[in-house]
Amino acid sequence: TFATFVGLTDPAGKPVRGGFADPNLRPQIVGVFTDLTGAAPSGLRFSATIDTRFTSTPTTLKLVAMVLAMVSTVVALVALWRLDQLDGRRMHRLIPTRWRKFTVVDATVIFGFLLWHLIGANSSDDGYILGMARVADHAGYMSNYFRWFGSPEDPFGWYYNLLALMTHVSDGSLWMRLPDLVAGLVCWLLLSREVLPRLGPAVTSSTAANWAAGIVLLTAWMPFNNGLRPEPIIALGSLITYVLIERSMCASRLTPAALAVLTAAFTLGVQPTGLIAVAALVAGGRPILRILVHRHRLVGTWPLVAPLLAAGSVILTVVFADQTLSTVLEATRIRTAIGPSQAWYTENLRYYYLILPTVDGALSRRFGFLITALCLFTAVFIMLRRKRIPGVARGPAWRLMGVIFATMFFLMFTPTKWVHHFGLFAAVGAAMAALTTVLVSPKVLRWSRNRMAFLTALLFLMALCFATFNGWWYVSSYGVPFNSAMPRIAGITVSTVFLALFVIAALYTIWLHFASRDHGEGRLARAMTAAPVPIAAGFMALVFVGSMVAGIVRQYPTYSNGWANLREFTGGCALADDVLVEPDTNAGYMAPRPGDYGPLGPLGGVNPTGFTPNGVPERTLAESIRETSVPQPGTDYDWDAPTKLKAPGINGSTVPLPYGLDPARVPLAGSYTTGPQQQSRLTSAWYQLPKPDDGHPLVVVTAAGKITGKSVLHGHTAGQTVVLEYGKPGPGGDVMPAGRLVPYDLYGEQPKVWRNLRFARSQMPADAVAVRVVAEDLSLTPEDWIAVTPPRVPELRSVQEYVGSSQPVLMDWAVGLAFPCQHPMLHVNGVTEIPKFRITPDYNAKKQDTDTWQDGVNGGLLGITDLLLRAHVMATYLSHDWGRDWGSLRKFETIVNAQPAALDLGTATRTGWWSPGKIRIKP
Repeated sequence: TFATFVGLTDPAGKPVRGGFADPNLRPQIVGVFTDLTGAAPSGLRFSATIDTRFTSTPTTLKLVAMVLAMVSTVVALVALWRLDQLDGRRMHRLIPTRWRKFTVVDATVIFGFLLWHLIGANSSDDGYILGMARVADHAGYMSNYFRWFGSPEDPFGWYYNLLALMTHVSDGSLWMRLPDLVAGLVCWLLLSREVLPRLGPAVTSSTAANWAAGIVLLTAWMPFNNGLRPEPIIALGSLITYVLIERSMCASRLTPAALAVLTAAFTLGVQPTGLIAVAALVAGGRPILRILVHRHRLVGTWPLVAPLLAAGSVILTVVFADQTLSTVLEATRIRTAIGPSQAWYTENLRYYYLILPTVDGALSRRFGFLITALCLFTAVFIMLRRKRIPGVARGPAWRLMGVIFATMFFLMFTPTKWVHHFGLFAAVGAAMAALTTVLVSPKVLRWSRNRMAFLTALLFLMALCFATFNGWWYVSSYGVPFNSAMPRIAGITVSTVFLALFVIAALYTIWLHFASRDHGEGRLARAMTAAPVPIAAGFMALVFVGSMVAGIVRQYPTYSNGWANLREFTGGCALADDVLVEPDTNAGYMAPRPGDYGPLGPLGGVNPTGFTPNGVPERTLAESIRETSVPQPGTDYDWDAPTKLKAPGINGSTVPLPYGLDPARVPLAGSYTTGPQQQSRLTSAWYQLPKPDDGHPLVVVTAAGKITGKSVLHGHTAGQTVVLEYGKPGPGGDVMPAGRLVPYDLYGEQPKVWRNLRFARSQMPADAVAVRVVAEDLSLTPEDWIAVTPPRVPELRSVQEYVGSSQPVLMDWAVGLAFPCQHPMLHVNGVTEIPKFRITPDYNAKKQDTDTWQDGVNGGLLGITDLLLRAHVMATYLSHDWGRDWGSLRKFETIVNAQPAALDLGTATRTGWWSPGKIRIKP
């Protein structure tokens, strides 16, 4: 890019000319704009070469090579199977007869999985992964979409491609989560029919151990693995790997080992945390090596090793199916440079997050992992103390423990330290629970002191688990008891109850330590220590299921996970059916009754005190606080919009109004002033209330300031008074006051923003004919002010009716699964659609999670919309749950009208190491 300054010369007398010989490389552009006016000079043009390196398809030669690699791997495995038969022994049955049995435990676990699939909570990244899957087919590759400049997920991502194929059938939650349901059921079948028998007859024959395995599997699955995240697939892959390794040892054959290598490779190809399957290989490495050494004397080394290498490397055909070595390396560089990419020595963060009072450290998540950890360390201690335990197979038991320990070690080297990775341990943790149940049983630990010591540790674990709130991700928490507070019974926290039980058990354990063994071994000790693990896990499973059932009942008829899933069978659109939006906020205002009013008109009533048309501080924004002058991602137009109107509004106000309210039609009254303070009062005129009907469930007052109200998140919030007084017909046609309503106010945490105070029509008597606003600011503190507009009965439409399924929408990564019917903004050939709307989660999640993650600096979608569009928050409400902050709907408008760019498309054949250069990811 060069420019010549006409009329300027350098010391040599030549025209001054400057610029850059290299092209202007940018990670993304949104358009070309200028402040110049007038006709464009002839020949003025602009062109840009879009970096489409990630949009690629394999050549015929590459396809042939991939097919040949897969066929060769199959041939190698078949050849290895034939070599295994040279020992002359019969092969074990592929499916043993024990698979045919069906027990009460089977029925309970299968029912638990099916029930949780229908009513259970989802995982944290479901919207993120569904968004990637929905746009992948149009884009031509599996892009990360929400971050990292749309770089591909490869080398980890084949599971997401499976989900992308599933979106051709439906985007609904029940359908998209089927792989995780199937993974859970297969895990149970493998546990009950392969893993537990391998751990020894004492484990297989123990009813308590079987119940422990089944219920711990459920309780570890419920908080982590009921969504779209890959941990369930990885848990299944690791268990299959373990089973195949054990089968290889039992039969002294290498074919199962080769299949284990194949399974581990594909498990690792799901996500870096698939290292748990590699841990299973490492745990069984020595016995497999012995088999290899023994058999190589018959057929040589390479005929045995080559199939193992083929099984481990065939995953490369999937990794590089539609990407090249160069693009995978570049995508990895981008993700590492932008982050998060945490060092191995920060692994303590994962466990730190687990004990924080957040959703990551919620009750269910703590138990899901801590029960595995407790069983693991207990088993290690007992196995080290007891060299031989009747009925317990030491080799498989130690290998199972080795898998968990090795996985904990390997997790140190993964680039992120999220708590949801603990879902990996669901299957092996269930097996560990079964083993530990046998090890702490009276048949193994004959001294009741030792069994009571384990029970004491378990009670402490329960106290620690309940020392947080019963939180679940996003909409999964709707209606759930104690989803934002520690569970209590009669004012006493459940954690305190378990802590008291822990102290009693600890004292009893100490007494047993000093008492004689014969004296201490009584009915009480034996009863309490008979099966503590399945009892504790069963209690937690009931808590989890009961929480979801309570949420459905408390939320009905509005949104809950279970209710939305049931409506999916009839074509429901989840949260989009229950979120109501005002298409036109100016349409629902009621007519005031005639009367003589003061200078503020009907809104101010007869004699307002302290309220003025401009009594609002500058930069009062809609549902947002302008905390800094530094530009922030995801902000609305009013963040930097003019602070005063060019022309005064209907009652002389120059304050811009939120939600698209028209100042020429909507008056304003506020108590804010910078001078001497006074107590301010306002009682508006009576406004004629229309007859109640199902289509108009609310009366709304748009207001700002610190206001007394109530909400689901904050409960009661203290402030100044803004109430809605309703009246009934009185003598002579007058209106007689009949009661007052305190508003639902969502923004107790951000009290000085514009928001909509909600008053439910269902809380007013059917014969109420009029309403009026009563506002009082009795504080003399300048920060305590209020501002109000007249009441209105809004015309409401659901998001599904208003937005529909065809307009492109920027759905934040947290909300995607809750809005399966909306059309995500697509991208192809490096060009994105321009969205018409944005759907965000609740205020805190938007500010702390989606705005920052999707920031343009990080290569996120907000880097496009923040530059190209203006966002305006719309007035929305969650049907029949008026006090809940569900999130927001924002409408985009273009800053200037611009013609879409004309694309000149083509194709080019490149080698796998070709690169147009590094993508510029820094400013």
